[in-house]
Amino acid sequence: MAQVFMHPLPVRVIHWSNMLSISLLTWSGAYIHSPVSLKALGSMDDARFLHFVFMYIVTWGVIYRLLYALLTGDHKDWFFRPKDIRDLPGLLKYYLFLSEHHPHYEKYNPGQKMLYTVWPVLLIIQALTGFILYLPGQLGWLAHILGGVALLRKIHYMITWVFVCTAAVHIYLVLLSGWKVLRSMVTGYIDEETLHELQDE
Repeated sequence: MAQVFMHPLPVRVIHWSNMLSISLLTWSGAYIHSPVSLKALGSMDDARFLHFVFMYIVTWGVIYRLLYALLTGDHKDWFFRPKDIRDLPGLLKYYLFLSEHHPHYEKYNPGQKMLYTVWPVLLIIQALTGFILYLPGQLGWLAHILGGVALLRKIHYMITWVFVCTAAVHIYLVLLSGWKVLRSMVTGYIDEETLHELQDE
């Protein structure tokens, strides 16, 4: 059966690196937020070390992915544009089981494009608020300008839940699409029959 090349190696490596990083950031962040209720990590120092290591990994991963998209022209496939707004209702109807017709898109649907466009912006905000919360003494002046430490802590916490919820939806939709779609993010290839089924549903 003919195979269609979908995902280059750099894209796959960054995808799985981001998955691991965001999972461990969420886990270590939950411990930092409430160490009494989550005792899986040894100490606060361990949690902060883990949190910062994977914060740097995911940050550099996103920077690399953006550069890769711009240098290869891949950004044309996944940056969300105003024209994608009109395609959202059809996608939502399909995934909410209000329609049996799966709208045809190019490489990524408008929901994926929105996610891939919004996540880097949220990551920048998350990194900024995280540094301020970690160094309130040195960066207190910046915290004051941005509304205070308490507000920044709430923003950091809420963005974490945006990541968790959108990642959960992403995983659900991938599983809904089937094993072959998930495998394509490992091998880079998907068979033509499966691709046509996804496009023609």
